[in-house]
Amino acid sequence: MNFKTHLMQFLDQKEVESLLDSLQLPNQTAFRINTLKVKNVNELFDNFLFPFHPYVKDGYYYNKEISLLGKSILFEAGAYYIQEPSAMMAVELLNPRAGDKVLDMCAAPGGKSFHAINLMQDKGLLISNDIHPIRAQILSSNMEKCGCKQIIVLQDDSKKYKQKFLSFFDKIILDAPCSGSGMFRKNEFAITDWSMEKVLQCQKMQLSLLEDAYEMLNREGILLYSTCSFSKEENEDVIQIFLKEHSDCNLIKIPLKEDFLPSIGIEGAIRLHPNHYKGEGHFIALIQKRGVKNNLQKKEQLKMKKNIHPAVIQFLNDFQFSYDKNKIVNWDNHYYYADFDIPSLERIKFLRYGLSLGEIKNNRFIPNHAFAMYHQHSNHCIALTKEQAQKYIAGECIQYLKEGKGYQIVTYKNLPLGWVKQVGYQLKNHYPKGLRKKIENIDD
Repeated sequence: MNFKTHLMQFLDQKEVESLLDSLQLPNQTAFRINTLKVKNVNELFDNFLFPFHPYVKDGYYYNKEISLLGKSILFEAGAYYIQEPSAMMAVELLNPRAGDKVLDMCAAPGGKSFHAINLMQDKGLLISNDIHPIRAQILSSNMEKCGCKQIIVLQDDSKKYKQKFLSFFDKIILDAPCSGSGMFRKNEFAITDWSMEKVLQCQKMQLSLLEDAYEMLNREGILLYSTCSFSKEENEDVIQIFLKEHSDCNLIKIPLKEDFLPSIGIEGAIRLHPNHYKGEGHFIALIQKRGVKNNLQKKEQLKMKKNIHPAVIQFLNDFQFSYDKNKIVNWDNHYYYADFDIPSLERIKFLRYGLSLGEIKNNRFIPNHAFAMYHQHSNHCIALTKEQAQKYIAGECIQYLKEGKGYQIVTYKNLPLGWVKQVGYQLKNHYPKGLRKKIENIDD
């Protein structure tokens, strides 16, 4: 069965033809300002002329042929995150708030997690997971760039970690793996890779993930289910099957806008088709659980040491980092600031546990890049010019006008870029080698 024949089974001919025609047009691109770091976009851009996203606060469209936003100093500083405009709608509708406990089950590369922690104002707890090792590393790096501390990044199977979090989360994001028809304009491989067999394989996986999400969702909690597929089998059919098996759950009705399409056969979810909505395509449903709250398992503590090397405390004090000593944990001489109370993650693979502070080597504290990228620093900062920032991101050392000694955070337009170690008039580059790149001389 080809894609057009497949669509004709649940959409009328006019809609199918209009949808297929729209897939021949250039894909839409957008970005969202990181409000944890940026309070006034006009202070970052000389001429901020990007059109607003109509429904996403701090979201904007841009033309990737004109604006190279993914190759700028501000992007490396975490000032914004580039995200497909349909995908932006999902977390905006879920609307996580400060203090919520949120899980993002299939989080890489991190757009929805980035959006969620912004709406949460970095208060509460966000656990972001991706089972694939490389994708999980990308996720962790993007969240590091975000400059947040109330986050844990996992790289594990939900079948495994769900036992730790029964009825734990207030909100869950399940941007489910899918056949990817909403990626056709962006990725030519998605077109050749599509098949009805893949659609049905994905449906099976989606239902399994939904079941795991249900078990981890608290009473009155809200589950966001989304895909970038146009297939009814992966969208409305999945929701119908799930609701039939869980009578204690119901759909929260999403108000329709002029460019939203109603879901097919169920009431309350929405479809975003690129022939109506300025984006690549998405299906979004909000499910609320009314069931009785389960008893949480005993909150055994992860076996992290509480002894803190004096060099860690000295460094935190020097940088005026506000901390509770009881929330600093030591895992194999790597120190984290963990301002949350969760069940033990024993035997669960994690890449990040709160804010990574740094590690002890030869009785010296070596600060982590994540600590520099955190958005609340008031001293030990050196402002760089645009040319200096370009050199820094490329991995070069920088000559400085004032003599000094020790670790400093270099900034660009008041945004942290990373660490340097000052020796006299030289700033030795400590930007992570895996992140180093040449930034073209473009306007920010």
